Amino acid sequence: MLRRALLLVSVTLLLAAGYLAVDYIRQGNSTKKLQEELRAQRAQSATMEPTTPPAPTQAAMAALAQGDAAAVMQPSPAPTARPLATPGAAMLPHLVNSYSRNKDLAGWLQSDAIQDIDFPVVQRDNDYYVHRDFYGRSNLAGTVFLDEDNYTLPQDQNLVLHGHNMKNGTMFGKLVRLMNRSTLVEAPFFSFSTLYEGNTYVPYAVSLTSVDPSSPRYFNFIHPQFADAADFEAYSGRLTALSGMALPVDLQADDRLLTLVTCHGQDENERLVVALRALRPGESREGLQALIREKTITR
Repeated sequence: MLRRALLLVSVTLLLAAGYLAVDYIRQGNSTKKLQEELRAQRAQSATMEPTTPPAPTQAAMAALAQGDAAAVMQPSPAPTARPLATPGAAMLPHLVNSYSRNKDLAGWLQSDAIQDIDFPVVQRDNDYYVHRDFYGRSNLAGTVFLDEDNYTLPQDQNLVLHGHNMKNGTMFGKLVRLMNRSTLVEAPFFSFSTLYEGNTYVPYAVSLTSVDPSSPRYFNFIHPQFADAADFEAYSGRLTALSGMALPVDLQADDRLLTLVTCHGQDENERLVVALRALRPGESREGLQALIREKTITR
């Protein structure tokens, strides 16, 4: 009798494991297909003229004047109040099509080194898109999202993006490749466009950190603004110190930053952080890449 019970339990567990494996593959394929569709939509709208979003209602403007962002939120599953409605702000043409499909759109991220990192970024709270796709449907891969504490209009100095480290390579599943020196130095740049402006970014650190306050690698990467130059230097300096490579990318206190965060390894508290700064006016991509290729040192 006991043997039969154990056999039944074993078969049940085996079937459950099989179902989960098949479902994981199915959702992974669904994610890849959706990303291809979203890229096609983005390409289609790239030739459109800049568009000005409709002016907010008087009630919404009154709520914003009083600092009540919640009052302009639409019922679920409509978008949150971010980005806040701003009369006269022209949306970048290549994002118009995607924005028309999801008003939670916050921007678009693209990597030179990792072809799969070419997708929209959303923003609501820090929970909604953890296991939902771009259209709000249940999906283990979730959607890369801008931290809930960030603003893009006016744009915070440091934008923080969260994404899953998916084994199938979707979302930030291949971000770990930038820990390899040869991959990083050959194609170091990222592009990130908010709804209203775009920048090219270059990495200044690729760091393994922890969200456990008791860990010697603890780091609070959610830091949208800096009080002063010392605050900026403490943040960027900590990431530089934790970086697995010494990158020859200088930093100035007024630089705009982009911080990409994903889980890493078997420790649930460990985070891989790819820290980047925006290229400055007149700064040469070719010159920076040559410098990175020549001077980057693996620690």
